[in-house]
Amino acid sequence: MRRQLLATLLIIISATIATAQQSETISSDNKQIYTNHDGNKSIATTDDGAMVFVINGKRFKVGSQHTKQSEEEIRMPNDDRYTNRRSGSRVHFGIFGFGAPSYNHLALFEVGSSFFTGEKFTGYSAEEQEYMSFDFNKSSHFTANLLHLNIALDKRNISTLTIGFGVTTEYYRMKHNTTLGYSEGKIHAIELSGDIKKSQLITQYLHIPVLFDINMGKNFFFSAGARFNLLVNSMLKYKKPKTTIEDTLPLNPIQIDIMARIGWKRLYLFANYSPMNFYKNSTGINANRMSIGAGIWF
Repeated sequence: MRRQLLATLLIIISATIATAQQSETISSDNKQIYTNHDGNKSIATTDDGAMVFVINGKRFKVGSQHTKQSEEEIRMPNDDRYTNRRSGSRVHFGIFGFGAPSYNHLALFEVGSSFFTGEKFTGYSAEEQEYMSFDFNKSSHFTANLLHLNIALDKRNISTLTIGFGVTTEYYRMKHNTTLGYSEGKIHAIELSGDIKKSQLITQYLHIPVLFDINMGKNFFFSAGARFNLLVNSMLKYKKPKTTIEDTLPLNPIQIDIMARIGWKRLYLFANYSPMNFYKNSTGINANRMSIGAGIWF
């Protein structure tokens, strides 16, 4: 038994010495075969640098290392960990927030408050203006961003462009127990009578936001841009009794919003302002839409 172990040890030592002596003459295919005195294969090197011993018909593989070529072959093929920040501009398309890259900051839902700024009434008495006012503490804004297209503008994804598509609904509750009507080219306040109460104006838009994002590291970002809105429905709704009257007021069918956002990932605070008149210019009323709130989607 001791003789067999000693013979095995001598074979391993001699093979190691032979490998060291011939390491400078290894050919380009990185494979070398050594033979014993009987001409039988006893040791060989493989492509990955491992050494294979054959002792008494049994095969043993010792050690391996990657060559530079094999490392490149392992790292390069279609691995986002290595190509995401080296491939230049990248384009991503998503639905309902899914399929979005890490630098997408357009939330699926935005919720906030809606109100008017810069209201001016031409040809209306102070009493009429008061009865045509809205209670902005009970008015709200809701947005659903259904589709989004994200484009990285540099290799490090610091500056990105986001284009979306979705639906916006805004609710304006009347301040008094009145509603709005339109006749003779003007909007008028109409006092509600009987059991009719809680009137509100509801508008619904299809929108396309275009945002330029600056990613400041640690997933914090600032973005600014514009949103193009197309009015698809408007209605006056009474809560008691539940009654809906559609398309009774002359509202501007096109709205363009100036947008600003600041936040972390897809959690952010937003502010939207439209320099365009909410009503058609012929009504004698000027009012600019504005909304503030928060966007959220994980």
